[in-house]
Amino acid sequence: MDPCDQDLKDSLSADLETYFPLLVLIYQDKLYRFVLHMLLHQQDAEDIVQDVFIKVYKALVHFTPSELQELKLEAWLFTIAKNLSLNHVKRRGRDLAHTAPLDVQENGLCFEEIIPVQCRTPEEDAASNESREELYRCIKQLSLPLRTSVVLYYFLDFTYDEIAEILNRSVNTVKCNGWRGVQKLKAMMSASAQRKEE
Repeated sequence: MDPCDQDLKDSLSADLETYFPLLVLIYQDKLYRFVLHMLLHQQDAEDIVQDVFIKVYKALVHFTPSELQELKLEAWLFTIAKNLSLNHVKRRGRDLAHTAPLDVQENGLCFEEIIPVQCRTPEEDAASNESREELYRCIKQLSLPLRTSVVLYYFLDFTYDEIAEILNRSVNTVKCNGWRGVQKLKAMMSASAQRKEE
């Protein structure tokens, strides 16, 4: 368990009103990136993350200190986010996750956390931005199960065991979906590069 999570749980047990904003501060960006990759729509992602924290607060009010200590906090938060996102997709239609707009720059989505920023020339910056946008276009085309596994593992740094718990799937299914997702991304990126060369 992350020692920060343990400290946060101790604080929440002692004074939920005072420390709940800290929980929001710690997790809101990570949850937002996750939900945005599931829904591919900025406003919907913001709404879902807000709903996550409302649901979490209402639940925490009823937790005993011992229940809170046993809670796997991060996995619980992401499970709630996943469930609310899937419910949203079902309500809005099966194709929502594949057709909703995703403007990479407008949404402020960045891979800078994953791709270190170094001193680059303007030409290298342009090429990097183009590659990043192409990667987002390819990620959009993955099915929701593949996209979710890829994003949680490669972009949000969850382990396969944690992802299996969040998604309520076996570790083997999560690994398989992650592997298939990466293979599809490689194929799509390769095909895109070949088209540009022609």
